Amino acid sequence: MSTLQAIGPEAFDDDFDPQPEPPEAPDDYACCHSGCQPCVWDMYDSAVSEYRQKLAAWQLREAARQARAADKGPDEQH
Repeated sequence: MSTLQAIGPEAFDDDFDPQPEPPEAPDDYACCHSGCQPCVWDMYDSAVSEYRQKLAAWQLREAARQARAADKGPDEQH
């Protein structure tokens, strides 16, 4: 079970929760083509996978925030 599922989206701070930033791809010349383990491209692929998981969790939190904001009247929003 993920942290979000265990805690619930309402437990997260509404004031500061920026969207995750994608990892920067390595330059084409960053790979030495000698079969390193892990290769810079392997590390990049791992970073992209982690980014996608963080982005999906953020999107759930953002949807919950939007739903709570829609449920509040204009006078209740901060």
